[in-house]
Amino acid sequence: MKNLFSPAIAATFLVPMSASASLVAIGSTNPNEPLRLLDTNTGITTTLPGIGITLGLGYNAGTQQLGVLRGQSFTLFDFSNQTLDSPTTVALDKFMSGGLDWDPNGNRWIGVRPESGIGSQPLGFYEINTTTGTTSLIMALTNRYDGMDFDPSSGRFIVSDNTNGLIKSTTDFSTFTTIAAFPSGITTFRGLAVVDNTAFLPRANGDVYSLDLTTGLFGTTYNVGAFSSTTQFGAAGIESIPAPAAISLIAMAGLLANRRKR
Repeated sequence: MKNLFSPAIAATFLVPMSASASLVAIGSTNPNEPLRLLDTNTGITTTLPGIGITLGLGYNAGTQQLGVLRGQSFTLFDFSNQTLDSPTTVALDKFMSGGLDWDPNGNRWIGVRPESGIGSQPLGFYEINTTTGTTSLIMALTNRYDGMDFDPSSGRFIVSDNTNGLIKSTTDFSTFTTIAAFPSGITTFRGLAVVDNTAFLPRANGDVYSLDLTTGLFGTTYNVGAFSSTTQFGAAGIESIPAPAAISLIAMAGLLANRRKR
């Protein structure tokens, strides 16, 4: 019987499939809670065990690494296979427990120190040296910021000002522009992630609010399942990574193509 498979036919079948996914990773201060991954294309939530305590999450798209703040330590995971692999940890010289993300413009990790109750260092945005653990103040703050993520589509950092109930943007950490006020009745978000020009703001009850960063309007509210008590903390946007289904199909197409050549 003639083998009808060809790479061209495989491509025809693969085109309608989603070849990439945009994920919102959400952590917890409870070490027994898994990392939750919300696929913003489908609304489906999956989980990964082994993340441990998270007080801030960020993602470096260039190296495909997930960064985790744990107070006085910083951990990097290899996330290239959408799993938590090869962790490396460095002790920090300050307690960091707010937002975290990679700054592709400055080639650096930036974290937020939002609380004055631990240590005497000023509140603010800090650059994190992931080799030495040294943190350098970028901008001192008086308001409490508990979420931060870089928006690749605009080159801005999007931040959550919990003191004033505002979502803001900044390009230089010296001036801020208000995008939107928190929805009515909401006083706190403990994390912020940006994918596809949309900010995602999780709550401890599992609700994840979405905010269009162009219009400043809130849209779909997702739910990833309630967290233990109020332990949800930290979120990161992970854009345009290969979807597992697409990876499997592409691998299968390559295997069949090789078999046909024999």
